[in-house]
Amino acid sequence: NKFVYNAAAHKPTVTVTFNGATLREGVDYEVLYLEALKVSNGKPTRWFGYGDTSVDCINASDHYYAVVMGKGNYYTADNLTLYANFVVEKATVTEPAVASKPYSGSVQTADIADTELYTVGQNNGGIDAGNYDVVLKLKDSANYRWATADGAEITLQFKIIQARNAWTKTPNIIGWTYGKTPNTPVGEARFGTI
Repeated sequence: NKFVYNAAAHKPTVTVTFNGATLREGVDYEVLYLEALKVSNGKPTRWFGYGDTSVDCINASDHYYAVVMGKGNYYTADNLTLYANFVVEKATVTEPAVASKPYSGSVQTADIADTELYTVGQNNGGIDAGNYDVVLKLKDSANYRWATADGAEITLQFKIIQARNAWTKTPNIIGWTYGKTPNTPVGEARFGTI
């Protein structure tokens, strides 16, 4: 069985049969949910939790086991040898889209804020057109993973794109008479000087 982390305990349904008959939980057997602290050759050799105490199988792990212990008319030779492994996988976090911005002449950063799942570790942006790193870090990397990357951190790209220059005041020569020295043209561009 596989589950996905959701901050709740996970306990797979267990069905036990003996000689074709389905046994009854609580009457013929009990189920403990344990976590193996050590696994050797695919078999658990050391448990977290023991005896009649189950552990909460909440966090992501591939070392959880449903352990069946005989009861009433049924028994197991060793109480911790009849078991089945189950996994709680890390929940997936989809990386946010990083919108680009046109060049403005001022420092710009990506419009990304901390969330309940990750923090923004770097978002310095820049002034000039180009790509700038935005680093996000998972708050709980033991139980969450990025959709497209391994590890707690992911680096995304924030892009400042070239802006189109335009006239804010169309160039014009005022008061010029043909054959005379022209006046200085007057005009203004969005970026730069004329």
